[in-house]
Amino acid sequence: MRPRPKLPFLGTSALAIFCLAAAFGDPGLATPGGKTFDIATAGKAYQSNCASCHGKGLTGGSFGPSLNDAAFKAQWTEQGRPALRDFIMKAMPPSAPDSLPPEVYDQIAAFVADANGIGAAENPASVDGRRPMPPHR
Repeated sequence: MRPRPKLPFLGTSALAIFCLAAAFGDPGLATPGGKTFDIATAGKAYQSNCASCHGKGLTGGSFGPSLNDAAFKAQWTEQGRPALRDFIMKAMPPSAPDSLPPEVYDQIAAFVADANGIGAAENPASVDGRRPMPPHR
């Protein structure tokens, strides 16, 4: 019988590195002005302002369509992140368009685009892992 290698710390170390990478691997999203916010903050902006109509998982609801089906992805992948953000700002919420602070619109647009993989080619993650959003028009 062969003796077992005496490297039990390797498994524990790998697990610790994985957990740290998961916790700190993506520091967040960047707004046009360079201010950053984490993905959880962007998700909270969506949940607070959009989920009641579009569903918690972007799957649609009683009052709003899905924000992650094939048609949505095709439309906004073609038009890009800037167009998505502009549309959200000009049309949402339907009862009071452009009524939220610009930063909240940035967060919502980043969250929806990121969840759909929209703009990955035009807005790749930068060296520090933050995803830039283009400036307001």
